[in-house]
Amino acid sequence: MKAARTACVLLSALALGVWPSLHAQETAPAQKKADQLRALLDQTPTLTLTGTAIVIQPPTPGWTMGGRLVSVAADRTAAVTYVFIRADKDHDPILAVDRQGHILRGWGRGLFTVPHNIKVDGQGNVWTTDAGTSKVIKFSPDGRKLMEFVLGDSPTIATGGCAFPASPANGNLDFCGTTDIVVTPEGRVFVTDGYGKKRVLEYSPTGEKRLREWGGSGAEPGKFMLPHGLAYDGKGVLFVTDRDGGRIERFDTSGKYIGEWSQLGNAGSLKFAKGALWACIAGPALEPSGAQPARRASYVVKIDPSTGAALGKMETVGTDFIDVTESGEVLAGVTAGGFFRYSPVP
Repeated sequence: MKAARTACVLLSALALGVWPSLHAQETAPAQKKADQLRALLDQTPTLTLTGTAIVIQPPTPGWTMGGRLVSVAADRTAAVTYVFIRADKDHDPILAVDRQGHILRGWGRGLFTVPHNIKVDGQGNVWTTDAGTSKVIKFSPDGRKLMEFVLGDSPTIATGGCAFPASPANGNLDFCGTTDIVVTPEGRVFVTDGYGKKRVLEYSPTGEKRLREWGGSGAEPGKFMLPHGLAYDGKGVLFVTDRDGGRIERFDTSGKYIGEWSQLGNAGSLKFAKGALWACIAGPALEPSGAQPARRASYVVKIDPSTGAALGKMETVGTDFIDVTESGEVLAGVTAGGFFRYSPVP
């Protein structure tokens, strides 16, 4: 249908002797949104946080992570951070590190295709999602596998349903399935099937039974272009980032649509902590500076969960993950061989 509309535009333009800029038509809304986000961020106060680079310490000379760091999650004491790495077959994709970045333990070789997100529940268990296989795995803090389930009906590359088939741009990995997970204090398990059927699903605490699902592909309220991140406020509201749709949608835990915010741009991941919603957002491209080319900024934004208003911002580096500890520390942004921890200024 899109191709037919494009052909009609071109034929009409040729009949009039003009050649329209289809690229300009397609990018104008994106540029408008980028301008709106830039204006919003300019008006948002800067969060009083100071950053520390946590570089993972090589246990032996010549050691490497074996891949790209894609997500981190701290335990309740913030003494241990679990790092999720898109590692090769010879390296552990999950590392538990202390506050200085020393490796305490690692596990998970051979269990993942496209590691995507890692979360810690209220009991300290570690949950992971695999964007390639739609596999969800729950581990104990010491790395014992406690539970595993797979969505099962997500599209695969074999069926031609992969949202982002392998290419050099995505590391030659097939993105077909789950993106994020959240476990409520009552043990309810919610998963986003971002790269598959663009939906949210609830599973039983054991993962044995699918209880409900909602969403589907689309730009309409309650649907998604790419549901990427999940957060829960503890009071019955689920927040879902529709990253490619440029919005954060809100639902009750039965899947009823409550509303959405589109002023915050393409949020990637979310965390509800200390009475606020926290989002990592790919900001608009910055202007070139001297000999430096234009670059895309990344921001952590603190959001009022009742209104969607931006309460504070902080620029960081290339982040698509976020965690916030009970003491108010923010984990976000990547550095060479590690991540950043931002602490409240006394």
